[in-house]
Amino acid sequence: MKTRNYLPKIVAILFIIISISSCDEDFNTIGAEIIGDDSLLSVLDDSHTVISYSRKNAPVQTNNSPLSQLGVYYDQTFGKSTYNFSTQLLLSTVNPIFADELGQEVVLDSVILYIPFYSENILGEEETTYTLDSVYGDSPIKIEMFESNFFLRELDPDSGFEDPQLYYSNQGEEFENFLGDNIISIEDFVPSDEGYILTATTPAEIEGEEDVVDSTFVNPGVRTYLPVEFFQEKILDKEGGPELNNNNNFKNYFRGLYFRTSSETNDGSMFKFNNATASITLYYHFERPKENDLGEPILDENGIQIIDTINSEFPLNFGGVNLNTFDNDLSSEVAAAIENPNTVIGE
Repeated sequence: MKTRNYLPKIVAILFIIISISSCDEDFNTIGAEIIGDDSLLSVLDDSHTVISYSRKNAPVQTNNSPLSQLGVYYDQTFGKSTYNFSTQLLLSTVNPIFADELGQEVVLDSVILYIPFYSENILGEEETTYTLDSVYGDSPIKIEMFESNFFLRELDPDSGFEDPQLYYSNQGEEFENFLGDNIISIEDFVPSDEGYILTATTPAEIEGEEDVVDSTFVNPGVRTYLPVEFFQEKILDKEGGPELNNNNNFKNYFRGLYFRTSSETNDGSMFKFNNATASITLYYHFERPKENDLGEPILDENGIQIIDTINSEFPLNFGGVNLNTFDNDLSSEVAAAIENPNTVIGE
C-alpha cells in the first residue's frame, strides 16, 4: 500500500527532471545563416530593367459568376462600355398544373419582369427609403429583351460532356445571330432608388366588414410588364405537355432571353445584380365552384352555386446558365496608344 502511495510522486519528479534537461540554452537568430554578411544588402542588382506597356484585355469567362451586370457605362479615359446579358430560365415547379385540375380554364392577367438592384432599405415611420449599391450613372438607356434561340449548354461536348461549357465576354455577335422575337423594349430607362409598393385586396369574410388591403414593399430595380399573349402561348397553353414536364425539356423548348442595352450618347447607366433574385412572374386566375367542408355545393339565395375566383402566380427563375457579353469602344487616344506598343523599351 505504501509503494502505491509514493508511485505518483516518483513519476512527477522524473517528469520534471527530464523536462529541465531537454531545454536548450543556446539561442540562434532565425535566418542568420541564410543572410550572412549584412553588407551585401546594400548592393542593388541593376543589370535588369522592367519593361511595361498596355494591351487590351483578352476576353474573360462570364458564365461562372452569380453576379451579372447590365447597361452602358462611360469612362472619360477608357471610353464607352456596353454590357448585355443572356439567361436561361427555369420552371419554379416542373410539370405544373395551374388550376385545380388539368384542362381547367386559366386566364393570364399579367406578367412582370423584375431585376432588383443591390440596395439597403431604411424603414421610416411613414415610408421606406433605399440606398443603392453597384449602380453607376444616371443617364437614360434602352433595354431590349429578346427570346433567344441559342441553346446554352452546361457541359462542353468537345470534352465528351465531362468539362463545364465556357462562355466568354466577346461572344455577343454569336448570340445575337440567334435572336428571336423582340418581347419588349424599355425606352429611356434610368435607375431609381424608389421602391415599389404592391397592394393586394382580400374580400371581407363577413358581409358588412371592410376588405383587407395588404401592402408589400419591393426593392428598387427593373420592374416592368411583359406582353401577356407571348407567355400565354409559351407557358400556360403548354400545361400538361412535354415542354413543361421537366427543366431539361423546358430549356430546350424555351432556350432563354437575351437583354441588349444601348445609348444614343456616350452617357448611360449600368447596374449589377444577383442572378438568383431576378425573375419573371406570371399572375393568373381561374374559377372554382364553392363547396363546404363536406364537398357539397354552396348556393346563393337563388339556388345557384357560388363561384370563387382564385388568384395565383407562377415564377420563372434566372436559375440556369447566365452570362454577360461586353462591347468596349475605347477612346481614340487610348486605342492609338495601345495599337502598336513598343515592346522593346516599353511605353
